Amino acid sequence: METCNCIVVLFLAMCLQDTSASLNVLNIRPYGTARITSPSYPDQYPRNLDITWAIQTVDHWRIHVIASSFHLESCCDWLAGGDSTDSNNLTTETFRSLGRFAGPEALSDGPAMWLRFRTDGSFSYSGFCVWAISVPAARSVHFNCTFEDGMCGWAQSRDDDSDWSLNSGGTTSSNTGPSTDSTRGDASGVYVYYEATGGGAGDTAVLLSPVMHSIAGFCFGFSYNMYGDTMGTLNVYQVPFNGNISEGEIIFTRSGQQTTAATWLSERICLRNVETRFKIALQAERGSNYKPDIAIDDLSAEDFSTPILLWDPNTIFPPLGGISHAVAGNDQTYICQVPRLQDPASLKWTVDWQEVTATRNSSLQDDSGLYTSTSILTLPAADIHQGQIVQCYAQTDDHGLLSTTVMTHVKVPPSQTSLSLYGSSGALAARVSLVEGEPYSFLCTVRQTRPAATIRWLLDENDQRTDPPPSGDRDTLMDTTSSWTLVPSRANHGQRVKCAASTAESQSPLPSVTATLDVTGPPDSPTISGLQSVTENERIQLRCQARRGYPDDWELVWSDEGSTLAGSLTTAISTSGSRFTFTSMLNFELSREDDGRVINCTARRRGSSQRVTASLGPINVHYHPYLSEPVAPGPVWEGDDVILSCSADANPKPANFIIWEKVGSFASLPSVYSDGTSTLTLLNISREQAGPYRCRGDNGVPPLVHSSHINLTVRFKPYPPLDVSIQQGRITTESLTVKWTPGSEGGEKQWFYVSYSETGYTGDSVSAIRSVKLYNVSEYTLVGLRPDTEYEVEVYAENANGASEAVKTLGTTLRPLVTTCLYLVGIGALTLLLFISTVINLTQCYRSKNTRQKPSKKETQPQSVSERKAGTRVSSRVVEDMTSYENVAIPMQTVRARVVDPVESTYHDTSDCQATISRDQLIFVRELNQGAFFKLLLARAKGIERSGVVTPVALKTVKDETDQKERQNLIWELKSMKSLTRHSNIVQLLGYCIEKAYENSPKVFCVLGIHLSAT
Repeated sequence: METCNCIVVLFLAMCLQDTSASLNVLNIRPYGTARITSPSYPDQYPRNLDITWAIQTVDHWRIHVIASSFHLESCCDWLAGGDSTDSNNLTTETFRSLGRFAGPEALSDGPAMWLRFRTDGSFSYSGFCVWAISVPAARSVHFNCTFEDGMCGWAQSRDDDSDWSLNSGGTTSSNTGPSTDSTRGDASGVYVYYEATGGGAGDTAVLLSPVMHSIAGFCFGFSYNMYGDTMGTLNVYQVPFNGNISEGEIIFTRSGQQTTAATWLSERICLRNVETRFKIALQAERGSNYKPDIAIDDLSAEDFSTPILLWDPNTIFPPLGGISHAVAGNDQTYICQVPRLQDPASLKWTVDWQEVTATRNSSLQDDSGLYTSTSILTLPAADIHQGQIVQCYAQTDDHGLLSTTVMTHVKVPPSQTSLSLYGSSGALAARVSLVEGEPYSFLCTVRQTRPAATIRWLLDENDQRTDPPPSGDRDTLMDTTSSWTLVPSRANHGQRVKCAASTAESQSPLPSVTATLDVTGPPDSPTISGLQSVTENERIQLRCQARRGYPDDWELVWSDEGSTLAGSLTTAISTSGSRFTFTSMLNFELSREDDGRVINCTARRRGSSQRVTASLGPINVHYHPYLSEPVAPGPVWEGDDVILSCSADANPKPANFIIWEKVGSFASLPSVYSDGTSTLTLLNISREQAGPYRCRGDNGVPPLVHSSHINLTVRFKPYPPLDVSIQQGRITTESLTVKWTPGSEGGEKQWFYVSYSETGYTGDSVSAIRSVKLYNVSEYTLVGLRPDTEYEVEVYAENANGASEAVKTLGTTLRPLVTTCLYLVGIGALTLLLFISTVINLTQCYRSKNTRQKPSKKETQPQSVSERKAGTRVSSRVVEDMTSYENVAIPMQTVRARVVDPVESTYHDTSDCQATISRDQLIFVRELNQGAFFKLLLARAKGIERSGVVTPVALKTVKDETDQKERQNLIWELKSMKSLTRHSNIVQLLGYCIEKAYENSPKVFCVLGIHLSAT
């Protein structure tokens, strides 16, 4: 179906609808009008239409429909109308019009009417213009009331203390109230009254009328009875619609007794210039006792005159006329009407006192037999001018000559030709050139409007500012101006500046004048694309692009810290909105010195100070480690702590990307990494650790790199000789032969010294007799000795780095033969003493076992025991510096204990079998003491607290053959030593006990450890 524009003018409102089947709802206030036209009127209406209008007004008013122009196809296109708003209910239809004639005229039965317009697909014509007018009903049925059939349209108010009641005959109280009604005059007639019995003085009862309508004047009458010696007050109010009695105005009042029981008084009240909608309220106010009954009867209402009514599309005029507002360029329609006539009236028009022909005259008779005469006058726009006098007068049989007059006030809204737009250089053309960031002022002028115009500034249809019209004379033609300043940006390029002008009468679209903006300025901030993270010596390409610059002669320049780089020529491509996109390329190769470099791209234009710049960076250049040359340490002696350091410049620098290794070994050494530097610490270095070292760098960027070698040479003294002993078979009265096994010479040539002295000698050891340097020998014979004398013999090795510790042994020369018997006797005695001593020692040991099974509260420190082996003595010394025993280290076979996660805890919070020490963590230094079932050793332990730290510990072992009780005693001893942590030289107690012996170490079952301090 074809679409159409359906135009409905309602109080100068226009409803535009693009529909071929639609419903339009119109609400009209009393005496209001609506102009209804066919789509495209007065041009031909579209085909295949089905449009419905539902017209409504207030209760007790009617819709009067009258056509001022009508031309439809005579066979198939029609306009119908009926009561209510349901156009599908054909029983309510009151007319159906088609063809070409004066058009329909109809009056609704109630406050609603529908119109329906249908066309077929054949011919179409100019259509119709129909006026709908809200007029009052012919009579006030609900106001008029004799109360014979109830309360009619009257209702009890809630804004009171009591109610009015229906009654006939006398009231229930004696000596008050009427004895009959006013209508019939006998006891059967009904009236309404206020019963005072039961109330209090000053109580009120209010009765409200239905809503009344009037435009000229209103009269109503009623009868009342006020009989009683303590009578109260009767008040009559005019109350606003939707208001209460406190907002009303008293129009009648009476107090005290006014009648007898058999008499009624009548009253007629007329109101002028009343509100269009209002109510009447009857209020009874109680007197001092039960006798003031007040009664009302025979209520009636009517308009006190028959007015002549005149409308234009905007206003209903009082009989004395007024000002009619016309709009220049539009036709103006007037409607003149005289209602409620016994006979039709003759209506005529004059314009500036010259009679003109009406567009249409009609008279319509309602169901009460009264006529409403109507005349319509439409003046063409060309015939309308300011100050024009329009008069309608009616000749009636009932009221003679009636007339009303209006003066035309022509409003002149802005038109397209009345607007002009100016810039700083004068009148603007369709396009205007602006410089980005520089303010530009526009001036808009609207000429010859009545009243002055409102000017709106828009930018691409978005409101920027609205200037209201200046105050002043509204009856003369006025020129209006407004200015607006814009600071243009790139976003404004191609936008339209619009100046639109309007008055209250202007219709959309509003007249306007526009100019398109050409904003000269740099492009948006450039964007640089390309890799920001690259590998050293990799060739990359960067792309710089800047959008929306204008005009097309901007160039892109590459730079780096103030230096210009050679990029490609700038290309410009036109984009939407007539602005341009600029592009330039930059190719270059990056080295590690370019790491952190920032590349700039600047858009500039010759002769312009405007520039925009983008930056890429800092560029992240990845490169493999560049290792520093490690510095070899000075002379290193065995037992020293050696620190090796290696640094590297690299990107990235992941954790531990620098590691140390010994040349020839694939295993990395434990080192400490911090901020590009790796430190290797070799504590208590041994001769086995000598050799070439280097650091290795690997940060994930190939290739893997190594530093130059550091050759670590460990200087050390020779080991002490082993198995030093006196050869018993070669002892004489004057000589002793000492034999030994050479220890490790440490890689350098060694020699030996043998010195001796008598055991009773207390002088300086330097004064002892020493041999010459002995090369490549393992025994030496001491001669010139005294017989039967014990000698202390010392053997030690020496090389270029120093001397080893001396190993001592004892030997006694043979006595002369004459004393041999005496020696034999002495030996026997000594043997007997030795046997007795052994028995006593075993007895004490047995008692000691029993005592440990039941430990007493008081603990005793075990005593050290020095034992001698036959023919050999090892010196027992107390040494302050523990490092002096490192040269006698005895590496043991590695036996791995169960792995325990590293913990930082003291022995106090560690279970007995948890804090284990693996055998491969121990280096035994020397023996401290020895007993029948144990040895007390000094050892160094690695990894007890943290990796890479060697900790001195004292260890106590028991032999595998020790019985279970002895083992339990050792566990008890381990627990009881927890209190020793308060000793100043004891840092921590360590120990473990396991249920089975270590593999390859059947001699050790349980270990008790004391972590010693450095002192």
